[in-house]
Amino acid sequence: MAKRVGWLRAQALINKNGTELHPRLKMPAGAAGTQGDTNIIIGKNGDPAGDANPYEDPHATQKYPLGTKLIDGDRTFRYVRAAGTGIFRSQLVQAPIPHTHVLDKEPAANAAVGATEVSVTIGALGVGKDHYKGGYFHVNDGTGEGQYLRIAGNAALAGAGALTITLYDPLYKAIATTDSKIDLFINQYGSGDTSDHSLSGPQWALTTRLYPIIGVGVRSMTVRQYGWIQTGGPCSVLTEGTVVRTKMAVQSNTTKGAIEAQDISDAALNQVVGWVVMAGGDGEYSVIHLTLAD
Repeated sequence: MAKRVGWLRAQALINKNGTELHPRLKMPAGAAGTQGDTNIIIGKNGDPAGDANPYEDPHATQKYPLGTKLIDGDRTFRYVRAAGTGIFRSQLVQAPIPHTHVLDKEPAANAAVGATEVSVTIGALGVGKDHYKGGYFHVNDGTGEGQYLRIAGNAALAGAGALTITLYDPLYKAIATTDSKIDLFINQYGSGDTSDHSLSGPQWALTTRLYPIIGVGVRSMTVRQYGWIQTGGPCSVLTEGTVVRTKMAVQSNTTKGAIEAQDISDAALNQVVGWVVMAGGDGEYSVIHLTLAD
């Protein structure tokens, strides 16, 4: 069902000249069956509470919902919380590493159409409270397959067992212990859970090419710090090898955090990061027009 926006709410989003939207569009998270945080800031001075500056110092206290999008001219940024080995300035950032203890798992109990609380049997690692908040619940096989629903939160669990998940939107197909298979994915921009921070968010891109690239670090961030990554528009990026202006750039398979020229003869073709605006030398920085923004 479409969500209606009242006239007063619409007026609040429109400037007095009647032609421009308010530079910060925000809908806060609601209860199960409503929605998660939705936050878009247009322009660095678009937040009435203070400047949204992608170049600000990394910080320990969260300012915006994780994944908040900042549009500044022809560039796009996302607000993240660093994990793993941290995030480095002008180097590629990869999505969180999924863990096998929450992939292809069985429901701990049947759940009917309309349920917003489900239980999944996970492996031995365990998770902290709300580790998966803002992430996704996926039914990959069996009864109810094909559902992909946003997670509102989860209970804490010390080890293997039944993990209780709360969804923003209800199941539209039932799931069954007999054959349903479940995957759990955390928010790719980070998690508020500190019990397992090494797996809880975006981090410096490895050379294994196993995880999607989601942006480029703006400032270097240590584990658990908050800050911004760039996802679209022109950006300085560490370079490995020789790249050519106007040609495509992909993740390097030899230098962590770097881009390299796309090689169409490579059997393991990699995700395209963007196209080359200005080519830097090996070990230097090139200007890449990123095409990662959604």
